[in-house]
Amino acid sequence: MALQKADIQRFEWLTQMVERLGIRFPVAEISEKTGFDQGNISSYLKGKKPISDNFITKFREAYKVAGPGADQEFTPMQLFAMFLKMAEKQDGILESQLAILQNIQSKMAQESTQAAINNKVTKLDDRLNEALAGIETIVDQADELLMRIPEKVAREAPDKKDASKDAGRIPGGNDGGVHKRGRSNEGRR
Repeated sequence: MALQKADIQRFEWLTQMVERLGIRFPVAEISEKTGFDQGNISSYLKGKKPISDNFITKFREAYKVAGPGADQEFTPMQLFAMFLKMAEKQDGILESQLAILQNIQSKMAQESTQAAINNKVTKLDDRLNEALAGIETIVDQADELLMRIPEKVAREAPDKKDASKDAGRIPGGNDGGVHKRGRSNEGRR
């Protein structure tokens, strides 16, 4: 259905009033204040249906505004009411923005905490790898020393056998030394 010029003016007036009055949920609120059906109000606000004289009268009485085409002089109380509606609307916007910012902050804190944990895990892993490398070095050096022990024992063992042979002798035994009893080996022949 095509709207005529008068209907277009009424539609523009209604949308302007909704905006100026800061009505957040126009269909529900206008329906409650005027007693009109929400379906009709929705059609009025979308420009799908011509706005009736009866609706305009009820709207003007409920919101204390002038009708379409009239010079819109608002009383201080109307201006204050509009200000409060706009402030309420701004509060809602600010609350939703604050909730969004808090959500972002929470996610950033979680990511920051996770990054800090990952950083600490990386540092601990590096320290563990350094400690393991040090232990491997010590084990390698100990292996080398353990490998040398049998060689050293083998080298020192013949010296100990010779020392045990000489333990009962006094220096100068068979090779010209003095026997235990103090006699020279040379005089025995």
